Amino acid sequence: MRSTLLLAVMLLLSTTVLEAKGQNVYVATSADETLAGQPIALTLRFEKGHRGKIVGFHLEVLVPKDWKRELIELEVINPEGEYLSKDVKVINETIFEYRGEEVSAGHMTIKLTPPVYSPTKTYKFEVMGYLELDTPLGIQRAYVTGEAKVLVRHWEPFVLMNLSKGVAIPPDIVVVHVKVASSPPLPKADMKDVNVLITSSVTGVVFNKTILYWPYGHPAAIWRIPIKVQPDTKPGEHLIKVKVSYTLGKNRYSTEVNGSFIVEKPSVVRAEEVSYTKEIEPGKPAWVNLTLVNPSPFPAYDVEVHVRLGKKHVVKTIKKLEAAQFKEISFKFRTDALKEGNLSLQAWLVWKSEYPRETREKPFLNATIRIAPGGGVDYNIVALAVLAVLGVAAVKYVVKRRGDKKVKGTGPEEGIPEANQV
Repeated sequence: MRSTLLLAVMLLLSTTVLEAKGQNVYVATSADETLAGQPIALTLRFEKGHRGKIVGFHLEVLVPKDWKRELIELEVINPEGEYLSKDVKVINETIFEYRGEEVSAGHMTIKLTPPVYSPTKTYKFEVMGYLELDTPLGIQRAYVTGEAKVLVRHWEPFVLMNLSKGVAIPPDIVVVHVKVASSPPLPKADMKDVNVLITSSVTGVVFNKTILYWPYGHPAAIWRIPIKVQPDTKPGEHLIKVKVSYTLGKNRYSTEVNGSFIVEKPSVVRAEEVSYTKEIEPGKPAWVNLTLVNPSPFPAYDVEVHVRLGKKHVVKTIKKLEAAQFKEISFKFRTDALKEGNLSLQAWLVWKSEYPRETREKPFLNATIRIAPGGGVDYNIVALAVLAVLGVAAVKYVVKRRGDKKVKGTGPEEGIPEANQV
């Protein structure tokens, strides 16, 4: 059962096949890369081939001197399934020698641990040796040689960062949360001269702190750094970078974590004080009046005011509407060729924000205008008529007042001007 489990594990490992005169020796590692101080497993496996009976072997794995090594599995069996492991000579956990009765299969697993202060580097483990085969021509040696490779990355602490929001609309605040820790499951290592530097493409350096000694298992350090996003901040993506520099052994390393948020400047355009002719006679103009307003703190671009009366569609364009700017706009439609009935009236706005430059659309009017002979009222003409009547009344009043002053003289007959006396 134990051998079956090991074989299943081996199928998941990174494997190299070393051929030796019809005999195969399999070399496998539990991972292609590891962290300094974190162990990996290297396994040698062989089985009976067609060239002869295996009656002995000498297999050796060359491991860097400063690596820890530990033999964690050794199994050698004969054709009857009996274990011969006790007869294998093991030297320095990495050399295996055997001579004796026939062997049908065997495997050896070694746990290899790189030093915790190892730099980032690819390490090679050379495998060499031979299998002794009992053949019709006598005892022969089938020599094997090869290697396995593992990338070791330097030890580094946990550095975590997250932002309070991914989109900011000025004025706003984005809070950067940073956590630095050195605790299990990391291998044990102490850091010195730890520097935590946080920079932002918005304001530059926002945090800079140095800790002279950081022992393994030190409580995690957590910082919350607010970044102000002002109205004049450039729109678009802004980078937040956390860089933790530290010394391990004789080497200086750094770990970086990056994040970003987007500064958006959305614009808003509204149509206010909207009025329109509700009922008119054919041949008289129809009016649509409105005030265009940008209540947002950001300019709007390529602003279009669309008005459609029946089949007539008119567009007025403003290249740029500044923040808090307003503009009065009027539309006049001729109705000479129109007949009695109802006409649909729709109006809508189209514009682009400062950032992102995406097109937005907003309807603001959906109504019906009635066209009826003699029954219509053009409110613009009515307004002009009212002003004219008021003007005439005012002139008559002034003339009357002046006449009254002259009539009140002291001539022979009261009420008759002296200039008209005979």
